[in-house]
Amino acid sequence: PPEGVDNAVFQRYWQQGQLDQTFWVRDNFGPVTVPPDCYFMMGDNRDNSFDSRFWGPLPGNLVRGRPLVIFWSFDRFSDIPLGRFWQRFHLTRIGKLMI
Repeated sequence: PPEGVDNAVFQRYWQQGQLDQTFWVRDNFGPVTVPPDCYFMMGDNRDNSFDSRFWGPLPGNLVRGRPLVIFWSFDRFSDIPLGRFWQRFHLTRIGKLMI
């Protein structure tokens, strides 16, 4: 069955597993039904990404590659004060090969 995607709730996933957090985004859309063999693509900057919220579901046959490396990993929603911003970096993930 097709999966629905609603703009009100998003799940953030980390290396340790799923972390539940609710975010309200500025875009008015949804719910969206993702057809079979398609993907709903989300950019890494949810509030400023040109992604499936704008151009719709991506057909699976257009996916051509896999990620090679994690270039950047920073938790901007951390409880760690900005004065200690370096502790928000996920240093064990930066530069990690994904192949």
